[in-house]
Amino acid sequence: MADILLDMDGVCCDFMGRVFSVYAERHGRLYVDEEILEHDLASTVGWQVYDVMAGIFNEPGFFMSLAPYPGAVDVVNEVIDAGHHVEICTSPTVIRGPNGVKKINAHCLHEKLEWIAHHLPRLAKQVTITKNKRLVKGDFLIDDGDHNILPWCQAHPAGLGLVVNRPWNSKMILPQNSRRITLDELPRVLGIR
Repeated sequence: MADILLDMDGVCCDFMGRVFSVYAERHGRLYVDEEILEHDLASTVGWQVYDVMAGIFNEPGFFMSLAPYPGAVDVVNEVIDAGHHVEICTSPTVIRGPNGVKKINAHCLHEKLEWIAHHLPRLAKQVTITKNKRLVKGDFLIDDGDHNILPWCQAHPAGLGLVVNRPWNSKMILPQNSRRITLDELPRVLGIR
């Protein structure tokens, strides 16, 4: 059976949709996923809007408010039921202080663990939180970010990076040991269906 590293935001839950919804409630402009053509959100919306959005996703309660993508929980449970080892491999958000010093958002860490315990309780003790996913060994990395897939695939040439299709990774040039999927396709890729 395979060791599967599974990203949370943008793969299991709708991080961008929630950011855009809260931003629209407060500022009247609704962004949609199709407008975001790079994972680097600031390069698309500009630094002024990005700083406001970063304030939103660094607020207490934000990560607990994220909705799972439709069918995501069922797919993950199907993969676990088939005997595969699944580990959530997610990145913390970073807060920039007034003097430019970056620090990890402690609310994010705590809330991601709570989100997993609530929506994917079977994985509550199988979580890695890191900014350097390339350091985590597995047979598969399932992620939506080129900044994670590219270095992981290079560090693990025998592994397979599975890029979950999102507009912000549509221009990504895939490494040889990767392919694009939707999360619904994962059981088929693993030979479960």
